[in-house]
Amino acid sequence: MNKFKEWDKEHELCKQHVMDHWDRCNYSSLREASGHMQECYNEYYEVTKTILSTDQNPYGFLEDGKYLSSWRDTSGFIHTFHHSCIDDGEHCYLSDPLHVPMLIFRCHYDYTPQELYYIVHPQQKQSDERMEDFYDRMKAAGKQPPERKHEFEFHNDYKRFIKELNERPEFERKRNEEFKEKMEVLKMKGGE
Repeated sequence: MNKFKEWDKEHELCKQHVMDHWDRCNYSSLREASGHMQECYNEYYEVTKTILSTDQNPYGFLEDGKYLSSWRDTSGFIHTFHHSCIDDGEHCYLSDPLHVPMLIFRCHYDYTPQELYYIVHPQQKQSDERMEDFYDRMKAAGKQPPERKHEFEFHNDYKRFIKELNERPEFERKRNEEFKEKMEVLKMKGGE
């Protein structure tokens, strides 16, 4: 039974940490400040404020969505992001029109862009490998495969990440409408 009391205490401590952080996000007078590292602190508070206030699925915009699944996990995320912003800079952002923008706890200078993309989206690597086989067969048959163009970028621009994350629901809505319209056209053509 003593273990349960420890868990309850830890739960309350983590909850208080997250709530205190949320207050600092919303009231700049409560924030940590530094003359030479102010931009790092701004990034830390503005990104966590955006992440904690969004209704989007965290598995889409965080490398590990369970960071936001409990008070304890969210407190851990806040600590991890603080360490990354203030101490070692081991994070970056992924902008990708196929996916939600993403916060990744890896330094993008340690990988080629394609390597890091495949680490974040391993299913895309499998898909690309299958398509590469298909395109090789097309070439062998004397046909020209279509140009493959995948636009993504790893960067350190937290304001861009926030903007893209906030705009994503509208982007998804428009994309779904366009898809629906295209499907209606295809259905009409199929009925002819």
